[in-house]
Amino acid sequence: SIREKLLRIKEIINRELNIAAILNTKILSDIFKTKTDDLTDNLPHVDSLLRKPYFSVIAERDSPVFPVPVLSGKTGSSFRDYLPKSLLKNQDSVFEYHTVTVDSDTIVLLVETDAEMTDEEAAQLMTTFSQETQRSVKSGTGDSYTFFIIPKLKNILEIKELYLNKKNLMAAKHLLGCGKIYNIFDIKPARPGGHIVFNRDLVENALRTGSGDELAGYLSASFQTISGNRDYENLADFAGEYIDTLSVFIRSLAEITKREAFTGLLEKGRLCLDLNELKEWCLETTPVFCGAICPARNGKYSHFVKRSIEYINRNYHIKTLSIIKIGHNIGLSASRLSVLFKEETHQTVNNYLTYIRIEEAKRLLSEGELRVNEISEKVGYGSSQYFSQVFHELTGMSPREYRNKG
Repeated sequence: SIREKLLRIKEIINRELNIAAILNTKILSDIFKTKTDDLTDNLPHVDSLLRKPYFSVIAERDSPVFPVPVLSGKTGSSFRDYLPKSLLKNQDSVFEYHTVTVDSDTIVLLVETDAEMTDEEAAQLMTTFSQETQRSVKSGTGDSYTFFIIPKLKNILEIKELYLNKKNLMAAKHLLGCGKIYNIFDIKPARPGGHIVFNRDLVENALRTGSGDELAGYLSASFQTISGNRDYENLADFAGEYIDTLSVFIRSLAEITKREAFTGLLEKGRLCLDLNELKEWCLETTPVFCGAICPARNGKYSHFVKRSIEYINRNYHIKTLSIIKIGHNIGLSASRLSVLFKEETHQTVNNYLTYIRIEEAKRLLSEGELRVNEISEKVGYGSSQYFSQVFHELTGMSPREYRNKG
């Protein structure tokens, strides 16, 4: 029948249109990834695609502040599966779009339309589309994406050039907040000369002495400065050094169960996507890390435990320092002090004493003025060989290796 023939023709046309759309998307992807000088511009169809104007959106999958290996190459296909096509339908205008997979974490969405729109109207259209896409992709894949809209009509080569010029600035999402939508023209570069240096000595001392307020204040002030400077690279470097310092600190803990618990907290920090998440993580964990070794400043600990910690901090250099001598000086028997200390700090008196000695040894090694046997004497060890053995157990390296590393 005529109706069946018409349906058959419609089916063929739709199939051909789909093939054409797939071919166009492939050509546009190749253009985006190819050096401009290598493009073949003498083919009418390619030339037409090169000159055609698009509104566009760059969607970048969010990864932690710290660089991590790419875990999946499925971004392009899975992203396209969740595009909200209904938003690009309008009874007065025709919208077509193409998705260009730049790499496993980045998609460029090109939207072509016959509608005439102001920049404000285009920005609103792309923002609405990005919002729906974010929700759809997050729900379907669990991935978080930050969107950068380009609400000006540009051809594929202009979009490519803009992306390459703005690519580094897009990392500002780690400061401004991931999982949001930004106008790419509003992203500002970092302020020159504002890079701050991580103070490892201050952080190590705060962890060693339990100075939680001091550490929290230092981190807060540093993050505020980095944010004001709009310097993402500084954020990544600073936070990376803080994580590394905590990692070394955790490895030095004598109690295995505490090491395991703190390693879990550390991994949460490594997964922070942006500055806000880092701030929240630091606020939550700073008191925990600072109370790991020196809990004396925490009001929930008893008078005797506080006094024993203070006594160890003052007298760790005495070779004959023992739990009996510590207990005698604070008015407790060795057995009672042992039980109290373990109950309240979750580590033994000897473990704490060892930690304080090794931390002081690390400081002296970093200064580089004394020989290893002299440092061994200064921190309370009668045998430099035994000191080296204990140092290696807690740090994973010999005293000389530690000095050379610094």
